Amino acid sequence: MRHRAPGAGSASQRGGRPLAGIACALALALPAAVEGARPLVAERAYDGGRVVRQTDAFAMPQPMPGGMPYRQFVAPVSLAAAPGIFYVADAGLGAVFRYDTRTDLMAPVAGIVANSHTRLAIAPDRSLVVTEGRGPARRFFPDQRPPQFLRSAFPGVSYDVVAVDGARGAIYGLDIVQRRIEQIQPIGTGTTVFDWALVPPGINGLAAGNGVLYATSPDCACVRAPSRGGRGGGGGGGAAGFGRVVALAAHEDWLAIIDGGERRLVVLKAGNPHLDIALAELGLIDPQSLAIRDGELYVADPAARRVVRYRLWP
Repeated sequence: MRHRAPGAGSASQRGGRPLAGIACALALALPAAVEGARPLVAERAYDGGRVVRQTDAFAMPQPMPGGMPYRQFVAPVSLAAAPGIFYVADAGLGAVFRYDTRTDLMAPVAGIVANSHTRLAIAPDRSLVVTEGRGPARRFFPDQRPPQFLRSAFPGVSYDVVAVDGARGAIYGLDIVQRRIEQIQPIGTGTTVFDWALVPPGINGLAAGNGVLYATSPDCACVRAPSRGGRGGGGGGGAAGFGRVVALAAHEDWLAIIDGGERRLVVLKAGNPHLDIALAELGLIDPQSLAIRDGELYVADPAARRVVRYRLWP
């Protein structure tokens, strides 16, 4: 089924901000405008799909008895993407769906009841990592093994957000209440690896790419790259200049940020400014989640009840 793609608009023209870098981890440019910036190309808009039945998230789709009913998204709040597919957590429908972009068929992932706190990430082995608010995260494998529970080695710590570095295969968990970032070991146990003092106060977002972990907070209106190691372990990189960061995503050398305060989408590549576009120019109302894969940017907009896919390189 073909879906109407919204207009992509041109980059907003505002006064620029200089590059900002801290220590040696990474220099991030957070421009208010980019001269000659490339506009995003809106490839597809998904407002739902035909639902098929399958035994798990990775099996071949099997038609449902009596046909394949079309189900419209109600409140898509979180995204994760892999080549040819994306996962979307719909808090309104209470489910996580695996959407095949080649067939426009989608299937619910068994054993997950999505809510407004559900967050998704995909590991390099195409396993799906899911958090559902306070409590252990779960990892769903493509070989139909039982889900793996991801827990901290420290009592009272639970993961509200997870991030996966596709280049290194590392999985990170964030406890928002305790401002604790842990790298999760293959056995499913987390170990603290980041300097607590450099974690932004009010931290609520996490993304990883090319060996760099990004943390964000609406309180500091910034994105930071916390240092690895324990107390006193090196510096991090980052920059401020946002109104209110509501979503971010990283993959390889791409970093995308939704600034809800100034209502703009900022995209960086290899630490350099690539795009800065007003949400209104993209036809977005209240985007809440981003995912990047193979030069494509996915945006979940629960207010518009849809997911939009953009091409980062025209």
